Amino acid sequence: MKLVVFCVETDKKAQTDNKYIDKAIREFYVIDNNIKIAYAYMNGKGNYNKKSVALQIKRHFSGDFDEKHVVYCIDADDIADGDVIDQNRKIKEFCDELNYHLIWFFRDIEEVFLHKRVNRSEKLAESDKFRRTKGLCKATQNTLSSNHENPKHSNFLCVLDHFMEKHV
Repeated sequence: MKLVVFCVETDKKAQTDNKYIDKAIREFYVIDNNIKIAYAYMNGKGNYNKKSVALQIKRHFSGDFDEKHVVYCIDADDIADGDVIDQNRKIKEFCDELNYHLIWFFRDIEEVFLHKRVNRSEKLAESDKFRRTKGLCKATQNTLSSNHENPKHSNFLCVLDHFMEKHV
């Protein structure tokens, strides 16, 4: 059995990022009894290396799995900001050091799937609305298969294609 743990910026209560990720995974990949999808909640990308996140990952790893993957999912945010560039670089180095995968959404997950910026106070309502709609709204196989940080794009499929089975 394969385990894939997605470390997401959202908190456990809101679970906004999960809704986009779950729907996209099911759109493109086979999800059956041989794969378990789990989440670790960072409660902000600045907490990527906190002990609480590591403990969540460790708890998920306690089962009997043949293959385990940790996938950090971050919003690239404003890459014109030097502090953001530095933080994103540190997260990439952290993931590389631990052999974790890194998915980025440019500028954020809502912009990739909805093609609009969403205020913090509206994120939960927008993610619930997305979950109820058919398809992936504005996201396409092309916009989810980017190797470059272009607005409304992500490397989502580029990363997951390495270890997930695509629908035929």
